Amino acid sequence: MGRYKIALKQTAHNALIKISRSGDQATITRIEKIFHELELHPTTGTGKPEQLRYELSGCWSRWINRKDKLIYVCMLSGLTFFA
Repeated sequence: MGRYKIALKQTAHNALIKISRSGDQATITRIEKIFHELELHPTTGTGKPEQLRYELSGCWSRWINRKDKLIYVCMLSGLTFFA
């Protein structure tokens, strides 16, 4: 299996900018680690990957920390992050 491409929706991009400006180095490092893992294997790894149900059926999520999650869609063309 090859590497997945990562594309960010505007809301996810804005959230990452906000986290970057906060200076929370632990969270920034964790996000970088998760992004690296997602490029290789989007359904396993750090952050308790979970396939979502109901309105978000088809999406996956991973915990960044106790209060924040990454929500993404895994498609053959790549990964898209919503929040």
